[in-house]
Amino acid sequence: MTQDTSEVTWTEPTATGGSQIHHYRIFVTERDNAANVARIETSGNKTTYNLKTPRAMWGKDYIIMIQAINGFHKISLLSEPAIFSVNDPLKDNLKVQLPSPIIELSALDANSQKVSLSWTDVSDAYDYKLYWDRGES
Repeated sequence: MTQDTSEVTWTEPTATGGSQIHHYRIFVTERDNAANVARIETSGNKTTYNLKTPRAMWGKDYIIMIQAINGFHKISLLSEPAIFSVNDPLKDNLKVQLPSPIIELSALDANSQKVSLSWTDVSDAYDYKLYWDRGES
């Protein structure tokens, strides 16, 4: 698969400025790169649009805003921003095997400088991560 689409839908504004909506502008920007904004003009007044989401967009979050233009060429304010994610179909189809949990953990020694821990080996573990909660101070 080299390209896919995501359907974007919105509600027509209640105040149209005295004329029917002629078309819409759709602004799409990557959530982490607001400098690069794609501006799309729709060809009509439908409140749906099939946004092309090529492979370069897969696995990223985007911000989208809509603007209405009526028959008198009056332009609405931008809509509130909506955030959407473009799924990576290659990763979504992969089955993820969760590692076995550590079910027994014990402290061998503890002092103000060092804590020694011991746990049962987990055969399918690549590495171990320790999260420390100091509790309330």
